[in-house]
Amino acid sequence: MDPQPYEQQQHTIPPKPPDIDQSMIKSSFKDMLTTSNPLLFTNIENHQDIDLLMMDSEDQVVDQSILTTSKGIKFITLSDEEKVRIYEPWKNSIIVKLVGKRMLHHYLKRKIQELWKPTEDFQLIDLGVDYYIIKFKKKENMDKVMHQGPWFINGHFLSITRWKPNFVSTQEKVTNSAVWIRLPQLPTEFYDGKILEKIVNAIGRLLKIDVCTSTSLRGHYERLCVKLPLKAPVQPFIYVDHHKQAIHYEGENFLCENCGQLGYIAQKCSFIIQKNRDRNNEDTSKELSTITNDRKKEQWTTISFSKGGHC
Repeated sequence: MDPQPYEQQQHTIPPKPPDIDQSMIKSSFKDMLTTSNPLLFTNIENHQDIDLLMMDSEDQVVDQSILTTSKGIKFITLSDEEKVRIYEPWKNSIIVKLVGKRMLHHYLKRKIQELWKPTEDFQLIDLGVDYYIIKFKKKENMDKVMHQGPWFINGHFLSITRWKPNFVSTQEKVTNSAVWIRLPQLPTEFYDGKILEKIVNAIGRLLKIDVCTSTSLRGHYERLCVKLPLKAPVQPFIYVDHHKQAIHYEGENFLCENCGQLGYIAQKCSFIIQKNRDRNNEDTSKELSTITNDRKKEQWTTISFSKGGHC
């Protein structure tokens, strides 16, 4: 058959295209958003589109627990059920801080294990500013720590409180410390229950009495653990009737000899630091010498901490 002329080939009508599969048409993003259920679209080409679509869809959900203040600040409310769920894992936990001393995390944990001898391993979680959470699983370990104190590590008081919600270390402050004191050469007639109570009340709040002080026939001093404020000078002595009774404080590098406050030593005394800022070196040196001489007359006395806890 002879080929058709060129002119006739140009005007040949092409065949009718096949029917278009409507599912192959890519819908616009606007169409997806205006559809009552965008997830019904089957022509999304990739996972990125799916993620974007789900995100935009979820943004339309209103969470009744998220409120907005008049200044546009978001406020999240927690239900009682949510509080119970998030508090439950911490119910046997305690918060500790070693007063007047900083220790490395692993060393502090080892000393605590030696001190308490718990029946389980525990987590020691650093909260900052020398505060730590100790997380026990067993209630008996927490009860032992809370009821058998006070506790000391290398002569420094280990402050202990029950865990509480919304604890922020930078907003907390230890205001008191437990201290072991001794009353050397206390006359034997003062080993009377009511008299000892008066002596203790004049010094601080009694926390514990060493076993060897239960009778005047053992030892030559009374050893007591008392609670004292950190921001007030401790007493170097007291008078019991006409008897001047010296007070010795157990521990090292925790009693300032300049101001008599607990928790730091003279080099870190805020009074001296302020004088250093206000005076030149010569005047400050004279001031420090004068203060030190005056304070020495008070006869604050510290002695080595009794590690064994007995006389």
